[in-house]
Amino acid sequence: MKVMIIGSRDDLPREYGWHYLQQLAEISDSAGNDTVITQSPSLSTFENTIKEFNPRFVVINGHGGDRAIVVNQRHVLLGIKGYSPELKMTIVRENPELMRGRHVYLFACNTGKMLASALMKAGAKSVVAFDEPFFWSPDDNFSPPQFDLYAQPVFQSALEYPKQILLGKDVLTAFKMMQAKHLYELDKTYDVQQGKYLLHNLKHLRKFGFN
Repeated sequence: MKVMIIGSRDDLPREYGWHYLQQLAEISDSAGNDTVITQSPSLSTFENTIKEFNPRFVVINGHGGDRAIVVNQRHVLLGIKGYSPELKMTIVRENPELMRGRHVYLFACNTGKMLASALMKAGAKSVVAFDEPFFWSPDDNFSPPQFDLYAQPVFQSALEYPKQILLGKDVLTAFKMMQAKHLYELDKTYDVQQGKYLLHNLKHLRKFGFN
């Protein structure tokens, strides 16, 4: 399977996201997938790679709003026209057709409100996204991502869905395993705040195109 993974390192949340996306890419390669991982691509590079590489599964980590997902703070990769209050910007172009025929995971806040549905209407096979902010917190020492065991369960739970897709599961089974991972980590944690993050994220997972 051809897989495209996209992230950035423009702030602390994206730095953490990039760390876990790299792990995801390693899992993908080990499972025999044809994987491209790219950091902060320009819109033209993103569009050209989509058209030339033609991935079946696309994972994007960035800042999300109801109408768009962006990298490097203001660089829109996927969007639909209109003002996004979460991003505090007006999206001036639309390109959801880029996801036609693909399975998509939007690892970003708020993208399950409108953008995910727009991707489905444009022909995406399935989309998983969050319809509210994704909650997490670093440890008290602000350790580098690879040493931060406090944030690890939240990020690993959020990336259980794409992990299982890369290992060959169908979208519905992978989504159920993602939910189960959240519940497992929720049951295991003794930290009240971490438990709140896991429960919030679980409640606001949305799936589209699952028959």
